[in-house]
Amino acid sequence: MKIKKIAAVCKARGCATIWDKTDSDGAVRQWIVTGMSAYPVECLPYITEQHLATLMDLTAKQAEEMVFGHTDAPEKMCLDDVCDGEILCREEPYSIVYGGRGINVYYAAGEAWFIDFSLLQPIVAEHNDMELWLRKTADGATCFAAKAGLLCVGIVLPLDHYENLADMLRSTGEAYREHGT
Repeated sequence: MKIKKIAAVCKARGCATIWDKTDSDGAVRQWIVTGMSAYPVECLPYITEQHLATLMDLTAKQAEEMVFGHTDAPEKMCLDDVCDGEILCREEPYSIVYGGRGINVYYAAGEAWFIDFSLLQPIVAEHNDMELWLRKTADGATCFAAKAGLLCVGIVLPLDHYENLADMLRSTGEAYREHGT
């Protein structure tokens, strides 16, 4: 994963947390988390909260403006390569710019989902064959596993509270069908 791309997402969101996920053999896999996305840390030594500013090449001023953390990964979040019940998403052939934010539209489980494209940047910068898989957390929340082949290379949360956007798209489509050429 390209650390500079992850750092850009962390800087934009103002936070970076390290999650430690310990497997049944005691091995620890680390993830950099931004609040709306998580990216696995690969080919690096064990990272602590104190390493994040250096790893992301932040100035002292930038580091002061960030919130850093380090914790165990929540049990409710499946970070494995494969999870029970996950569903492959279909990416729609269009994207939307809404409120200055690039949004990709995915379809799964009979619903359209909006994903902030900036959260996918660290993944697509390295994996051009990325697919999103809809997953449910243990408490029923929706998240998406970004996969390259069979490997989970990121977790992204959908944008929520976008009913306005859905309503605007619906009314635009209706107006086009009624008055379009």
